[in-house]
Amino acid sequence: MYKVKFSDRAKHDILNITNYIINELKNTPAAIKLQQAIEKSKTTLELFPYSRAVYFTHPALKREYHGFKVRSYMMFYYIDEEKECVVISRVYHSKQNHESLLSKEQ
Repeated sequence: MYKVKFSDRAKHDILNITNYIINELKNTPAAIKLQQAIEKSKTTLELFPYSRAVYFTHPALKREYHGFKVRSYMMFYYIDEEKECVVISRVYHSKQNHESLLSKEQ
């Protein structure tokens, strides 16, 4: 079983998203459902880290990123085989330009 970690940026992304849903949209139940969906996805990744297709590779990226949709958001992660660890790097709204944002990660 792989360990799943959230990068500091991913934690920050999730916090910003949930704060926006709660404070701006005034929809606490939606924020709770998103958190539950993220937790369920984490469990799946622990068991099946390669279950999600490679989202894209780019010469500027040092890693191969996998991506998948969780409600209206995309979660991106890479797999560190040496540590048997999945690192969730970023969480973006599905309408954002993911390639541009991830290329800034490196």
